[in-house]
Amino acid sequence: MTPAGLIGLLSSLPTQDVPITELSPSHSPRMRRENAAHIRVLAETESELEPILVHRRTMRVIDGVHRLRAAARRGRTTMKARMFEGSEEDAFILSVRLNVGHGLPLTLAERRSAAIRIMTSHPYWSDRAVAEWAGISSKTVGKLRRHASGEIPQLDARIGRDGRLRPVSSAEGRRTIANRLSEDSGMSLRELAATAGVSVSTARDVRERLKRGENPVPEGRGGCVPPPGDTGADEAPAPEREAPALQDGAPAPATAEATGFAESTESAESLPEDTEAVLRKLTRDPAFRGTESGRQLLRMLIATEVELERWRTIINNIPPHSAPLVRAIAAKRVTEWKRLAELSKSLSRPLSPRRNTRPARR
Repeated sequence: MTPAGLIGLLSSLPTQDVPITELSPSHSPRMRRENAAHIRVLAETESELEPILVHRRTMRVIDGVHRLRAAARRGRTTMKARMFEGSEEDAFILSVRLNVGHGLPLTLAERRSAAIRIMTSHPYWSDRAVAEWAGISSKTVGKLRRHASGEIPQLDARIGRDGRLRPVSSAEGRRTIANRLSEDSGMSLRELAATAGVSVSTARDVRERLKRGENPVPEGRGGCVPPPGDTGADEAPAPEREAPALQDGAPAPATAEATGFAESTESAESLPEDTEAVLRKLTRDPAFRGTESGRQLLRMLIATEVELERWRTIINNIPPHSAPLVRAIAAKRVTEWKRLAELSKSLSRPLSPRRNTRPARR
């Protein structure tokens, strides 16, 4: 949902009177929590103060700290408020967006600081998605992400404003399209885009570049394209793909024999062939995106979605003296993921049919 859509939804929530003494203004993204002059102006106006937005679980004010102080200054003991039921991380993001759009606006420094905090709690969001909520440009978000790489997990794919999962660098997808067109020049743009995990406009650009005899990968996006059939596994990764997937807890590929674990009781036929497509479907599921545990699982699944050739490149660059430690960690991760798969079986059992409790028609 877009910021405007969510804010519109919040404005339709019912209001209730909340004792001012029960409220805390801790969710504000401001460096200076309160502006005395702005509070005085609000307190002296004769119009009714707009309801504030409160995080129900913590009773912290998401939006309306200055209105809250103005109400207290008028001698009020209660304040009209709308209640938000989400996580604290999402409450902070809402506070940022609401303070960008109205009231006493956030400074540029406050918006940049807020963007870093958003990327820390939501590293799978694209630069444009973060920019839309923080009220700054996507280029600024990209610079902040690179400079704060130690604090923010660097993932190979991110979720855009449209809810779709896309790779950080389109270079690999562009090479895939070039290879597919060399095999079948009649493939549609939508088929190419779906196969390579890129947008239709990117697929169109690659096709036009090949028609002109140009490199399908533009200058600065991953270097020269290898000839069809060459995977480019030895090529240096793009800047935003530097973080090795093993550091994010990804299991090593083809480890069933190497680690000695028994084969999973799940049949091979039940496993989806195109896990990336399934993952994109999960990222659009409100049941996942609406809870912190769901978002955490999505981040883990996205971080471990790595192609075999990429695994080979990572493994070939492991220092020999660290190989035993990497093997031990990978084996531990395999055990943990196996346990997750076993525990999730109880959730995938078919539900028993509901009994018909409606009275029979006479």
